[in-house]
Amino acid sequence: MYSRGAASDKTNQVYLHIAPCGDYWTGYEVFAAKHLNPDYVKSLRIPKDIDFDPQEVLESYGGDLDRLLKDIYDNEDFSIIEKLWNDEYNASK
Repeated sequence: MYSRGAASDKTNQVYLHIAPCGDYWTGYEVFAAKHLNPDYVKSLRIPKDIDFDPQEVLESYGGDLDRLLKDIYDNEDFSIIEKLWNDEYNASK
């Protein structure tokens, strides 16, 4: 679950990590593994001013989640998730 309060670094930066297989998770550091190519898992900086949980948005997405994650992975674009949240939030008003 997304929580800035548990950040271990001084910048309090949170990242959304996406693997090409569609796995995703959040963390407080850029993902790195010695046995993988440096850009295999994409670590997308989550803007500090958002007020929603990106994992919750992805988990509640009613469309083709694999396609959505591939688009985010290929474009390295967190704003796709922001747009989903804004659309969902505005639709519920």
